[in-house]
Amino acid sequence: MVGPDIVYPVAIHSAEVKDWLPSEPLSSLELRVKPTYVDYHCRIYFVDPAKATIHSEIGTVLTAKYKHSSVRDSDLYWSEGQVCTVRYHLDQCWYRGKIVKLEDEEKKYGVFFVDYGNTESCTPTELRKEACYHDIPTLAMCCVFDELTPVPVPADEQPAKSEWPVSTLDLIHKLVVDNFIDVVLLPPVKPGDPYRVKEMKLAKNGENIVELLLNSKLVTPRGKNKKHKKKVEASARDHPMAEKSGELHAAPISSKTENPPATSSKTEEAEAAKPVHASTSPRCVGEKETQCVPPVPAKRKMKEEVVDDMASIVARLDLEQDEHESNTGEESTPAEDMDPEQAINIDIKALKLSWFEATELETLCREALDYSFPSLPINSSEGKILKAKVEFVATLRPYISISVVLLEPPNEEVRTIMAEFTSLQSRLQAEAKDQPLLRVPGPGMKCVASIVDDEDEPSKVTWYRACVLKLPEPKPNIVPLLCVDTGITEEVHVDSVRAIKEEWTRVPAQALTCILHGVDMEFVSDESSVMAEFIRILANRDDDMVYVKIVKCSFNGESLLVEIYEDPEHTVLLYQPLVDSGSFVLEDGDDEE
Repeated sequence: MVGPDIVYPVAIHSAEVKDWLPSEPLSSLELRVKPTYVDYHCRIYFVDPAKATIHSEIGTVLTAKYKHSSVRDSDLYWSEGQVCTVRYHLDQCWYRGKIVKLEDEEKKYGVFFVDYGNTESCTPTELRKEACYHDIPTLAMCCVFDELTPVPVPADEQPAKSEWPVSTLDLIHKLVVDNFIDVVLLPPVKPGDPYRVKEMKLAKNGENIVELLLNSKLVTPRGKNKKHKKKVEASARDHPMAEKSGELHAAPISSKTENPPATSSKTEEAEAAKPVHASTSPRCVGEKETQCVPPVPAKRKMKEEVVDDMASIVARLDLEQDEHESNTGEESTPAEDMDPEQAINIDIKALKLSWFEATELETLCREALDYSFPSLPINSSEGKILKAKVEFVATLRPYISISVVLLEPPNEEVRTIMAEFTSLQSRLQAEAKDQPLLRVPGPGMKCVASIVDDEDEPSKVTWYRACVLKLPEPKPNIVPLLCVDTGITEEVHVDSVRAIKEEWTRVPAQALTCILHGVDMEFVSDESSVMAEFIRILANRDDDMVYVKIVKCSFNGESLLVEIYEDPEHTVLLYQPLVDSGSFVLEDGDDEE
């Protein structure tokens, strides 16, 4: 049962505290909750609905208080067990935390987010010594499937610190995180232990989660697979362990209410990301297993079938949710696609330029840039001609906005950065798939995303660094992204979006946002046909290379002003045919400023 909100006397002032107050007992053992996190040990974290108001307030107030704060000398040195206020690098929000691990690499610290259950690797600049809301007990509660144990797998299929296979954890995460769950719990065996799950059902359709897990054959009742475990451990003794790179990358969600539907004042889509353990998505499980040696064909095939079956269960639940939303009158608006008439006779190469009339694009991109990656240092390149490739075109009346990627560096600093990015690309392709899922990415959040580059080969994907442009609404499983190294906007499934390592954000974004200098679209009547012709001109470049002249460098987040030429001598504008036909109106030089 859900009781009224518990109201605490609020004290947000700082204090020297040795530890946060321990969490209080749950208001009831029968609750409707929305889990926030699943850890490596399959502990499911949630917040008591009776404390949802203060849970939301803490994050909101801390973020307002520390958003523009500066790091002090005292904030740079920490010891294990200290409490802190911590910023999460993906959503830039501030939370209550506790140092749980000292990491030698690059002076980082493992920080436990005491109101969410996540542990994150943080730099000293993301930590503050103040302990606000120190009189409020920690809010992260957790429960475990006390009577279930995972079917063991070879060691190379799960991280060293994980008691559960990552594929199983991913599927449990899909079932419970961000879904309202009706739970009946048993008290902890002793103080400090997790609550134990007696019953757990999806609130939206009454599906029994324990039965789903047992039917999936990925778990068994406790005590029934000890012999199997010994055999698997023996066969895997000489296998390499799974990588630990994602070990501390479980991330906090932003501060939003966890109220059940009847009392919630926030929409589900307004919540920021709640990533889970480092893991591979179900779609990657088969790929990873085929690399294991020695092979165990019969058992492996059975496991793949079980995983596929479990994935189909999750897909069915998603479909039921969509049908529920449809039946309750929540209409889905189709995504903004290219005009069919405009797409006629434009080849695949041209379509990749992704032109669309985006009235919201400028606002969305500026929101994303609030938390964006550093920019390439090219402000000393005014007047220079740069070899580049145009990746993206959009109209922001009366201007034309383009994104370009440099093919040659204008100076040694950029040359070094481009070399670092090449190295980073290799790491992304190798490691990004093992990053935590972001089930509900929030606007402006940095991430990595897998994108199919060739529709004829959907199994081949490339990982890109990206920023979330807006919440996945009204299609909750689709996330609009800005790929910061190409400037292209994409819509991808939420399962393709994962948390980004903080060190992956340090290399500047490779895409440059530009405005075509002097081109005025204000009085163009047939914008679709004009832009389609512009795309054809760009796509017909055999080597994809153009010559970009920087007319005016960017300052304070403004776009570069550029002209695009066919030749390095910048004698012929690439879009001269559109100028000659009157489709592009060039402003007089006197109006440049």
